[in-house]
Formats: sequence, structure tokens, C-alpha cells
Amino acid sequence: MYILKAKRIINPIRVSSYEETLMILELMPYRASYLILKLIYSGLANVFERI
Repeated sequence: MYILKAKRIINPIRVSSYEETLMILELMPYRASYLILKLIYSGLANVFERI
């Protein structure tokens, strides 16, 4: 994934809460948003694994 494509997706969600981020990513029309959504789900799974 190119950095410009990632920035186009990450900038709108940078200051959002977790729930808002998921909604924004699910509604974005870009294919790269699916990859970032999977990354966020993976990060959350790692957080709960360590608790």
C-alpha cells in the first residue's frame, strides 16, 4: 500500500474514537480501508489478549 493511499484513509480517523473509526472505515469506498480496518481489529485483539 502506498503511503499516500494510507494517509488518505488515516487522516480522517486520527482523532476519532474507536467506534467512530470503525464506522468511518466501513463506509469508506477505498480498498485500502479494509486493510486498515483489519489492522485495528488485530490491535484490539492484542490488547484484550494481554489483559
